Amino acid sequence: MNKTNNHPGPPSIIKTNQDDLLKFVAPRGDKGMPINARMVQLEAAKINQAFCDKLQHAKKSIVQRFLRSNAITYCIGTHESQTVHVETKPRFIYNCDQ
Repeated sequence: MNKTNNHPGPPSIIKTNQDDLLKFVAPRGDKGMPINARMVQLEAAKINQAFCDKLQHAKKSIVQRFLRSNAITYCIGTHESQTVHVETKPRFIYNCDQ
């Protein structure tokens, strides 16, 4: 609980399975494999049936709070980074040598 919170709030639904999720995330992070919230969400759904009953937005929020509370960082792809660059046509050419 930080100084801006008055109450810690209800416990997380995946708090009981936190060790299992950390065992899922840690080896991938150690190997340098990409980890995203969707992967953690799918693993949490396999482990905890009550998590499956939640709405999609609630699942996303639960996983993001879990990742934040355990100081796990992950990359979020932008629209530009997800495109296949072979198919795109360059619109501008930037000269960075000036």
